[in-house]
This record gives sequence, structure tokens and C-alpha cells, in this order.
Amino acid sequence: MYRQAAELGRPIHYTVGLGGIFNEQVIAGLSIARYVARRCAELGVRFLFTFAAPTVQPVAVDLVKEAYIEAGKPEEFRPEDIMWLSDRQFAFATGVMGLVLRERVAANLLLGYFAAESLIFAEAGYRAGAMQIAGTTNSYQIPFFVTTCDYTLISEELITAGA
Repeated sequence: MYRQAAELGRPIHYTVGLGGIFNEQVIAGLSIARYVARRCAELGVRFLFTFAAPTVQPVAVDLVKEAYIEAGKPEEFRPEDIMWLSDRQFAFATGVMGLVLRERVAANLLLGYFAAESLIFAEAGYRAGAMQIAGTTNSYQIPFFVTTCDYTLISEELITAGA
């Protein structure tokens, strides 16, 4: 996924969804995001990170910045690529959809807390031709991820992957 993004010169999009900083799914998603951001930095792939809850912002900025430092490329950290789009569900969904399509992301990672916007995100990734990996413990959204994504972490798998 990372090498393909680097070869294509296309970014990777990552979102933890709707939850705030105290949601266990968001915490797991942030943990995974640090690894993804570090690999992106190592290979020179732009890392786009979106979220709906403003409480995620300071943690996300610090986490991604640390990942770039760990990769030995602190100068490539771009705080403008960490985006709070809206705390309104469908405004957030529309923002993510537009970003994924405009940037033609190589991979779309949806790991965190998701509700009805999950299918919108997956459809946008499909239209962009992105590889898609998703995970949530929200049982109502898992069928959408299973049918539309390349890989899906189901319920506890998300929490375990984050650990």
C-alpha cells in the first residue's frame, strides 16, 4: 500500500471517524495512525488525516509530528494535512468524500468510530481507486465495510490492532 502510493505519487487518507478523544475506537485508530504516518514519512507519501471531533486535533497533531520525527523527516511534517472538517456528521462525510476524490488517494483507511457516513467514505475511496482498510466496533456499520473495503477489522480486531 505504501510503496504503491509512493510510486503513484498519491497520498494516503486516514480517518478515525466521528468519535471524540475518549472513545476507545478513536484511541485504537490513533494508535494505528501513528504507525501509518511513520511509514508514510519514511517513503515520502503524503499523509492526510481527518476527524470530526475537535478534541482529536491536539492529539493527532502531536502523534503525526512524532511519527515524522521517528522516521527522521521532521521537516516533511505538514500540520495542514491534519484536518478537522466538521462535527456535523454529514458535513464531515461530505468533506472527507471531497478530499478523497480531489486528492485521488491511493489508500483510504477508516479505523475508528463510524455511523451512517461509513458507506459514503467507502464509496468515495472506491471511486478514487483506493485500496481500503476499515475497522469499527459499531456492529451496524461492519456489513458496509465488509462489502466495500479490501480489508476489514471486525469489532475487537480494531482494539487489538491498536494495542
